[in-house]
Amino acid sequence: MVLTRSQRVRLNNGGSEHQPCDIPEEPCAVLTPKPLNQRLESGNPDMKGSARRGVLSHPLGGEKLSCREPSTIEEEQENHNCMHKLPDGGEPKVVEVTYPSVSELAPIAEGALDEFVLDVEAQLKSTEWVRVCSGMNGLRSLAVHQPVRCDSVVSSLLPFVVKAIRSPRSALSKSAIITSRDLFRYIPISMADLIDGGSTSTSLLSQLLLKAASNDKRFVVEEAVASLEEMAQSLSSLSVMNALLPYAEHKNPKVRGRIMSLLLMVIGGSQCTAATILEVGLDRIIVYLAKGLNDNTAEARESSRKITEKILSMMREEQALGVIVGKDEETDDTSSIMGYFSKVLGTSKATIFLKSFDY
Repeated sequence: MVLTRSQRVRLNNGGSEHQPCDIPEEPCAVLTPKPLNQRLESGNPDMKGSARRGVLSHPLGGEKLSCREPSTIEEEQENHNCMHKLPDGGEPKVVEVTYPSVSELAPIAEGALDEFVLDVEAQLKSTEWVRVCSGMNGLRSLAVHQPVRCDSVVSSLLPFVVKAIRSPRSALSKSAIITSRDLFRYIPISMADLIDGGSTSTSLLSQLLLKAASNDKRFVVEEAVASLEEMAQSLSSLSVMNALLPYAEHKNPKVRGRIMSLLLMVIGGSQCTAATILEVGLDRIIVYLAKGLNDNTAEARESSRKITEKILSMMREEQALGVIVGKDEETDDTSSIMGYFSKVLGTSKATIFLKSFDY
């Protein structure tokens, strides 16, 4: 054990603190701090190197200190001011896109028709989306006021409409969807052959269905639904049903729901007859209805149920469908309809299918 000087003095004096001590006190050395330059010169070489780099370790072993020149701080302040500097030049140009109603579309003079068509085509091919929107309005004017001429050019211009519908720019997509609605209304015969051509990306019907089922801007979705409903009402029931049925098993549940609601609109309409049902294929329709009744979307289930009720009513009342299902004087409606559904779906599925319809 090492004793301090005071403790040794007490022991020599018998342990009493108050007895005088004959040992003279040595003067204490006064420690004065050395200047930084001397500490650097006499210290660790690594420390001098750190000082040259602008970083010093704290004398007591704490965090590193930063020795930065004022010029560096001034440069950082200048960079900070540059980052928050407002851009030079005028204000960005505000673009307003208009969606004129049919009554606001200006008529086209006969003498200027050829030039007008060329101008519309050039606008639709433009890389500037504002010009494409103007071209959409021009194509609408052509369909409304010059449907015969529009018939002759719509097949070459429709791909530009489909491309614009796929655009992520909502204003352009809406303009193209409104254009498709007017095309369905004013040139339905030509559109019946062009509604679902090519792949998914080039199919007008497919893109409208995807837009109607998307979570995009609400005004775009509403226009897509309106265009599809215009298609269902303007085109022939046969064309619409043949185009819609392949999408009844689409992987998107919202698309399936929209398909069944459109089929309800067509089959429940006055244009759809027993002959149309037979031409499309009664057994084909029943297969899709059986799947629709078990769909996980309420819209598809409810629409499928209403379509089934309409089909069953036509089976009982329409002679053409009665012959198909085997209805005659010797068999009643229930047994003949049950027999037909059993042939199409199988006995167990047909029983489940017709149970909710009191069969």
